[in-house]
Amino acid sequence: MNQRPLNRETVATTTHPVKILQFGEGNFLRAFVDWMIDIANEKGVTDSDIAIVTPRFRITPALETLQKQDGLYHVYLEGVKDGKPGKESRLVTSIADAFSPSADMERYESYITSPDLRFVISNTTEAGIRYEPEDMSGDNQATFPGKVTKMLHKRFTRFNGADDKGLIFLCCELIEDNGSTLRDFVLRHAAEGGLGNDFIDWVKNSCIFCDTLVDRIVSGFPHDTIDELKEELGYDDNLIVKGELYHIWAIGGDGYLKVQRELPLDKAGLNVEFMPSIKKFRDKKVRILNGSHTGMVPIALQLGCETVMDAFDNRDVNEFINTMVEREVLPMIDEECETLERFSAGILERF
Repeated sequence: MNQRPLNRETVATTTHPVKILQFGEGNFLRAFVDWMIDIANEKGVTDSDIAIVTPRFRITPALETLQKQDGLYHVYLEGVKDGKPGKESRLVTSIADAFSPSADMERYESYITSPDLRFVISNTTEAGIRYEPEDMSGDNQATFPGKVTKMLHKRFTRFNGADDKGLIFLCCELIEDNGSTLRDFVLRHAAEGGLGNDFIDWVKNSCIFCDTLVDRIVSGFPHDTIDELKEELGYDDNLIVKGELYHIWAIGGDGYLKVQRELPLDKAGLNVEFMPSIKKFRDKKVRILNGSHTGMVPIALQLGCETVMDAFDNRDVNEFINTMVEREVLPMIDEECETLERFSAGILERF
């Protein structure tokens, strides 16, 4: 094997201002958001690099590998597109920095008070956005909402409450109303921590907390085929992350039009949709995806199918699911038919 080390000495890269602070170094964000930002930078619709911090401010093995590889890694995607199997790989270069604030608090504060910073992206798991009483006087907040409150208060103080120095939060945690829930907890911490009405008003009026829905299956590091993939890619990449070709990111809530103008990922050909509220979108996705799975199970099991692939390889099951969605599910969703059919076809194709 003749593989090159993967770092910014072996790969020529372009740098951008760090406008995004990301809480989370895991597989999903790297195969989803960071991959998107890299594509959007390449196509010239964004000009933003990412600084990653670990949500619990601890040093992790993934963080150490990111540092060793200067933030570089490959995303390897497989799936079905336009009815045909396909695969593609991409070297992601959008991560400019990755560190633990516990090891370098000064570096962390330089980012959270940077004039360039505009977006905060997070995936702190479903348990990350929770409320616990916190002491706001120090820098040792245990919860993610507590850390965000402290971060915003430092930024508010640094810029004397300037309206244009608020931040946009794009939460990717898999809970309903993820962004608005984080906002409520931040405001609660601010009130109970005595951070002042001016700060509370600044959070309400100058910061945007989007509710989002994310969808891409990310299987993670390909342990079983890593040697073959390294050989194919030509790099000794120990952060390869595998996922499916399909992706969609729904971003909604107050201020969504402003977010779309400032982060126009849709203009890069990515499947990103901006909307006033994601509730209807979530309901639509759940009805089609979960409804299909539920309807499939009793029929497929009786026909001896053990996996979803087995079921969709069975002509009768395949026809039943497609007909059920067309006749029973889609007519109950209030949306333009052509758009709905296209959305449904994309979901069913994933099976």
